Amino acid sequence: MGFTYTKPRDLQGQVNGKLTIPLELWHNFKIHPIAYRSLKAMEAHANKDKVALWATGIYRPYVTQVKMFNERYVDHYIKGETKSYTSRTWNGVGYYQRLGTAAAATPGTSNHGWALAADFATKTSSGGIRDVIFDPDNAGPIPNAYSWLTLCAGMYGWSWQEGRSTGEPWHWVYISGDVIPVAVLQYEGKVPPVPPPSRKPGWWSDYIGKSKATVQAFSRDWVVAYLQSVVKLAASQAVTVTGDLARGVPPIFDGATDVAVKNVQTIYKLTVDGVVGSQTWTKIDELATNFK
Repeated sequence: MGFTYTKPRDLQGQVNGKLTIPLELWHNFKIHPIAYRSLKAMEAHANKDKVALWATGIYRPYVTQVKMFNERYVDHYIKGETKSYTSRTWNGVGYYQRLGTAAAATPGTSNHGWALAADFATKTSSGGIRDVIFDPDNAGPIPNAYSWLTLCAGMYGWSWQEGRSTGEPWHWVYISGDVIPVAVLQYEGKVPPVPPPSRKPGWWSDYIGKSKATVQAFSRDWVVAYLQSVVKLAASQAVTVTGDLARGVPPIFDGATDVAVKNVQTIYKLTVDGVVGSQTWTKIDELATNFK
């Protein structure tokens, strides 16, 4: 139960579920310090959109992983009680998942054990806690928490890739490693806000024009970081906002950004060529309203 992504450097040499580095607290849940910065910024954005983010779990110590695994898996098939095939291997033994239970990682491999995964929930108007897909306060233009996460979590460095693979809309992983997403730096006041969508039509042509080569040439500019931030959101893509504008490190129009641009073009039925031309930039500006 995992996928490849870059973890913060301070996790090197650490043992999953047995972390010795200092962790932060977000609503009484332990979380990695970098993911905490992101979550604070993302929560502030959600609050503006009248979405009350909560969680049912973030850091999961090894002993908790073992307990959860043993509750959900057994080492032999039981007709009518388990799936008919093994889906986990632990200590060289295949395990069968009990029917009606959510998936759990093999102990020692969970992204919760790195304090980088969160099982999100939402708070109701009465103060109760609900699963992100069952939001009783959802009405009119206000999205439920799951819809909001799908739309906005990407630009804060969170991915649903692992949760999607296991059918868990609540399970998200912070994947940006040591690179702080631009949206987080903006929340912290360390970089200027992205240009407002109300700016004159075609503002981007002064910076980038219509050729990919020109886009790449402008890697030194904040415009590329802006592009990367928005395509993360628009394509639910595992794009890293490269560089570090707060420290003067320029972003790079890399291969992942190229793929994400093409995905945005596919989703919105534009010419799929990876070129950030007038139609693509118009769509990017439209999507950037989510930075409010």
